[in-house]
Amino acid sequence: MRARLTLAVGGGTVLLLAVGWFVMSHLVMGTTTQDAVGEALGVGLALLVVASIVGAVVSSRGNHR
Repeated sequence: MRARLTLAVGGGTVLLLAVGWFVMSHLVMGTTTQDAVGEALGVGLALLVVASIVGAVVSSRGNHR
């Protein structure tokens, strides 16, 4: 049950940050929609890579064989 909650919170956070990046890029900085979508996808993928690295480090603590 805890894993589902962690996944939901993490996924929601990544999605929220990617949408926020799109809004900032498109509305605030005035980039085109296509460029803003590309930037938001890049940010979302980068955050997923960071989350994957953090998850690998946390899950391997104390299991050094």
